[in-house]
Amino acid sequence: MPFGKRVVLIGNDLPAVELAEFFAKRRRTVYLLTSEDRLLPEVGRKRRAEHMDKLDQNRVCVITGVDIQQLGSKQAVYVPQGSAECFTLTVDSVIVAGDAAPDLSLANRLQEAGMAVHSIGDCRGYGLIVKAVREGAEVACGL
Repeated sequence: MPFGKRVVLIGNDLPAVELAEFFAKRRRTVYLLTSEDRLLPEVGRKRRAEHMDKLDQNRVCVITGVDIQQLGSKQAVYVPQGSAECFTLTVDSVIVAGDAAPDLSLANRLQEAGMAVHSIGDCRGYGLIVKAVREGAEVACGL
């Protein structure tokens, strides 16, 4: 992988948390920073607890409630909210886990070429695996 042994991720949603788990399972030291007070606002209590357990088991350092002051290719500088003290994480890789956005461009091009297309999952809008599986089953049953 083109990422070093120490990785900082910026984000608090499911893509950020799953990416943190991915790197941690590959023996990376992972820091997950967010300005929010909690992780995974888009999932239920049970799933949040499962992910929090995985983060703990994989020794991901979760730091919530911070103001990111500076990001570079090898460092993240942050200040805990309500504090004046600045902290610097020196790492090998900095990743900003952005929001998932729908993208129907391929489906549209295939439809314009006359192909039958059934768009499911995140290409239509952010959702969880349950939504994608349900949509896939509905399409498969309709074929």
